[in-house]
Amino acid sequence: MNDFMFSISTGRGKRRALLLAAMALGFCAAAEGLYRAWWALKYAGDAGAPKDGYFSLYVVGESTAAGEPYTPWITLADLVRVRLGGRLRGRGIRVFNLARSGESVYPQSVALEKALRRREGGGPGVVLVYAGHADAMGPRGFTPLEWFRKKVLYRSMLLGDLSFYAEKKLPFLRVRTRQTFEYHLRRIVELSLESGLVPVLATAASNLAGIDPGLFPAEAGDRETRGPFDHRLPRAEIEAILKKGLALEERGGPGEALRYYSEQAGAHPEMKAYLEYRAGKCHQTAGRYKDAGLAFQRAVDLGAFDNFPRAATRQNDFIRALAKRYAIPLVDTVEIFGRHSPGGLTGNELFADGVHPNIEGYALLSNAYAAKIAEVSKEPAGKPWAGAADVFRAFSYGGEKQANALIISGRNLFNVAAWHAWPGERLGMARGHFRSAVELDPGSFSAWLGLAWAETALSGPLMADGGSLYWLLKHGLLTYHTGEYGIGPGQLPAVLQKLASYGPQESVLARVPRAAALRYGLCPGKSGECGVTRGQLLALLEKLYGGGGAGRPRP
Repeated sequence: MNDFMFSISTGRGKRRALLLAAMALGFCAAAEGLYRAWWALKYAGDAGAPKDGYFSLYVVGESTAAGEPYTPWITLADLVRVRLGGRLRGRGIRVFNLARSGESVYPQSVALEKALRRREGGGPGVVLVYAGHADAMGPRGFTPLEWFRKKVLYRSMLLGDLSFYAEKKLPFLRVRTRQTFEYHLRRIVELSLESGLVPVLATAASNLAGIDPGLFPAEAGDRETRGPFDHRLPRAEIEAILKKGLALEERGGPGEALRYYSEQAGAHPEMKAYLEYRAGKCHQTAGRYKDAGLAFQRAVDLGAFDNFPRAATRQNDFIRALAKRYAIPLVDTVEIFGRHSPGGLTGNELFADGVHPNIEGYALLSNAYAAKIAEVSKEPAGKPWAGAADVFRAFSYGGEKQANALIISGRNLFNVAAWHAWPGERLGMARGHFRSAVELDPGSFSAWLGLAWAETALSGPLMADGGSLYWLLKHGLLTYHTGEYGIGPGQLPAVLQKLASYGPQESVLARVPRAAALRYGLCPGKSGECGVTRGQLLALLEKLYGGGGAGRPRP
């Protein structure tokens, strides 16, 4: 009797479970259907949706795809569009620029998918893809969560979107590995092809010969500054090793220095990437450019922690293989930039910093993209950009805007020198950008302030002091995605007094308050005509703002 009742209850339990499962599936299907219908209604008749009458030009990727440091006035998309004459196949080119600074390929694949939901009809178009630097290349493999996303969540528009928004709100859900990079880049290609668009991939080029790798000492990981660095050699030991190596480069020639760097790399593997870079410099000095290029690339591929990432060889090899697999166009930026660089070594001639091209580099990159698009469209590519002057003239990009771009790059380089054990190379580049900005815009407060801080850091231990770095961060001096320092007049006294305490060159220090007075309308006259001293400016600010207010004048 008990067995009979158990079988009945078990049968009822199974039926109940099946019923609940069916109801859950039905609910999910209904929710998915409603969500898709909502998207369709949301953009029904949307004037911003790409129509058949346009040639659609989508751009996805990171800050290089966005055009940093020249955006918003000059972007990669606009360079390509203008290069093609604004029309293809008898249609006007319409740009859909989805690229965002600092974004990895995953959010960019989501942005493209959402943009393509709005696409109407089957008009022609392309998707330009430039990605790689912003993606951390960890170990291979999917975590269980990433496997679940790939196999289940991404098959549903609703669940895929929910997963993406959950990751944005909960950073611990983020996973970035070699395999996730490859998966999401492949997904961008497939989404493009499914929508009738031609994806155009590009390898991600780096400044190999002009900027050194990350090198952070043991002192960089203290609790106060919350540094993300593992245990390394003490700063003093790193400095001693590099000073001896540089002395050998000067006195003993590259051969002796190469042997020394090889010995030190064996003894101190935590410095291997940096020592490979120095070996590359030795080969470059000796005219052995092929050996130099291999050493510079090894320095990047070793993956030493840095304040900015650079694409590794394995990423670019995957991009090339992906283009070949899907028979789609490829812009081999690495090869193109190498061909236009002295000795084939990509450096400061084509880069504004470690990864962002300067305008000469952008001209080359956009010319290559335009040529591939014209080839696919079977139309003439038009006149290529001749260089920086040609681009600046076409976009009415004058001296102040050029100075703005230089300030952005200078602030970037200043920022990535923080905690570096040997920051002089990065700070020297930053100082060069700020000096060029001052020449283009002599009244620029941000150019003079950046120059003063760069010279201060070059002449002392600013970048090694956790308290000073925290102070710089707190006052907005370690952010760099804008060409203007976000310092209000009420904050100026503290900034000027702190700067004066370090004692940069008086000729530079004297210009900062003058430029500040011009910026905030506290001094009559034109650029360079303001004779206010630091003391006079501080007294005026004290009178107006009370020496440290939020930037509002006293009533």
